[in-house]
Amino acid sequence: MSGECSLRAFKETTTPSSRLSLWHSEIFGVHIFSSSNMGSGGLPTGKKRRNSEPKDLIRALLFLSCASREQLGFDPTVVQGMEANERYFRYAVGDKSYRTLGDPLEDSGAFYLIGRGVRVWTVMQCDENGEFLSDEHNVLKDAWQWDENPTERQIQGDILQSLADKSNISLVDAQAKLSKYFLTIVADQTLTSTLRRPSEAQQIFFTERPVNPIPGASQAQRSSQLAGSDTPTTRTVAPPLQTELEHQTRTNQRHIFKEKCITFDEVCDLRAGLEVCKGYVAALSLFREAGYVHRDISGGNCLVYENHGRLLPKISDLEHCKRYDSVSTHDAVTVTYQFTAIEVGMKKIRFHRTEDEYDTLEAFEAYEEARTANPPHHHFHFYHDLESIFWVASHHIAKYIPEDPCTAPTIDSLKAWRATVQSYFDDTTESILRRERLLEERFLELQRKLQQSWTTDFTSSFRILFSFSRDLVAQYKALHLEPQTPLNPNSLNRRWPEHLFTSELYDTLTLLLNKTLARLPRQVPVLQTWALLADLEQEAAAQEGPKTKKSKLAGQ
Repeated sequence: MSGECSLRAFKETTTPSSRLSLWHSEIFGVHIFSSSNMGSGGLPTGKKRRNSEPKDLIRALLFLSCASREQLGFDPTVVQGMEANERYFRYAVGDKSYRTLGDPLEDSGAFYLIGRGVRVWTVMQCDENGEFLSDEHNVLKDAWQWDENPTERQIQGDILQSLADKSNISLVDAQAKLSKYFLTIVADQTLTSTLRRPSEAQQIFFTERPVNPIPGASQAQRSSQLAGSDTPTTRTVAPPLQTELEHQTRTNQRHIFKEKCITFDEVCDLRAGLEVCKGYVAALSLFREAGYVHRDISGGNCLVYENHGRLLPKISDLEHCKRYDSVSTHDAVTVTYQFTAIEVGMKKIRFHRTEDEYDTLEAFEAYEEARTANPPHHHFHFYHDLESIFWVASHHIAKYIPEDPCTAPTIDSLKAWRATVQSYFDDTTESILRRERLLEERFLELQRKLQQSWTTDFTSSFRILFSFSRDLVAQYKALHLEPQTPLNPNSLNRRWPEHLFTSELYDTLTLLLNKTLARLPRQVPVLQTWALLADLEQEAAAQEGPKTKKSKLAGQ
């Protein structure tokens, strides 16, 4: 909403069409406190209109002049400071304070008027004056979640308890198995909720249209009849109902995490990245055992924590994580389209069986008839999370080139490769459809293109991992043949029973990762295509400068 982190709401005045309005804007909505008609000179008009008196303007100006910082929208738990001409913020979390270091790690969503307003910082614990109390770097996440959303600590606890219950193990054993894949929460706090409606805000009502309109009557006839005409065709219609639109409210959740991680996208060794992927697969298999789906697996939510030279996998951003049996197609979920499962991105069942998969035409026609008569209901399930991990690993291979590529990269070749990668991993429907074709064709197109930079030994290793596409599609097709069950006796929504999702597909992906890693060197340092392209363009620009200068001198 603003670059000012301590500002959680703001007020402003506008004068469109000679009308003064005082606006109160928060992370979840906008309210109009007062509105007055104004003359061309900026003063209230003398015409006898509603709200033409200057009292609203006077009240607004008095409020803005005398209001406290908190009334003006500043968050008292966030204090701005300066040191060595650098700005920092001191956040209060419970009875502790944390001071930010440098620029935010993430704040791309914080500048929108309506949204979660997420900011992520590197922080160190400090006192009330901003003096550091520790040299340990932590991570602060400040976000506005819907009021009904549990905190990250609550979600972690629910998953662990569910894993213990479903696996018939103790909570301690469940924590030993799964907690290592979570971020460690040092401190957290739930702060002020957004206002449901300021007492002085203008209420806006929405009128319901009358039901049972008169068949065949024109709009003019219907208007006159509904207005109370005494003709024989007049119908008595109840006055339209006026209902106030309900607004969800948000709660400011603030977390301090012990581990300062990098994203999976920042791992610059191909072998190390694929090793870490095995941990993500293991974590999601435990999520499955606990009966939970993550629903937002991406290269940004899959984190890596370096601890004494070891790279440890961490799965973050659990706000969309939910019990499988409570997931609804109407849930508001942030989807990262570059890594989302094909069915989730297209919002429909994909990968139907084909005629050549049946021994006879009659068998295929029977399958088609059954599928048409009772089509499976699309919903998010466990394998969708696993597919996202597969896309994260595939993107890791496609995004980078080796330090010693087969052919020397040029600006044109790198631009072409960047366009190729983006065609698969973009936030468009077209890229999702291209990835669907990759799955169906077992990654043949991408494998051929990787040969431009990678040797045959490497591409044959990648082929092992890419063969998971065959297992994944086969598992989807087998699942689609299974009957779905309704959520409850009167529900139209159906889903596949939880027991159909076994560990087999997770074990298959882990096995293929191990086979791929067995054929790779101990280290496979890689270069990010985007960074290398920027370096080459910078070198070309530096070389072009002297040439241009010489040509100008020669022309004199």
